[in-house]
Amino acid sequence: TFLKTALKVGLEIVNVAGGQLWYQGVEKSLQYYYGQKIPSVNNFDININMDGLPLHKSGKNELWPILMQVHNGKTIPIMVIGIYCGLSKPENVEGYLRPFVDEM
Repeated sequence: TFLKTALKVGLEIVNVAGGQLWYQGVEKSLQYYYGQKIPSVNNFDININMDGLPLHKSGKNELWPILMQVHNGKTIPIMVIGIYCGLSKPENVEGYLRPFVDEM
């Protein structure tokens, strides 16, 4: 991992307060994007964004994606590193952001 600590990021969907969370993570997203390519930079400057949006007009379900943009990689697309889904915004920010904070 980035800090040389054990990483327990899974690809499964887990229950958190008020909904469910899928978390792929920063490292796995970058590995998936680059595959066998060698990055043109030594360090990644990343922007992280999260905001909620309704799943559809008539329903109560909301999605709260965690998005990552590699700032110094102009051609790299914005990546989804996590998604929360529930009947409202995440009830507990700790449960929503803990996998991301642990990874950083």
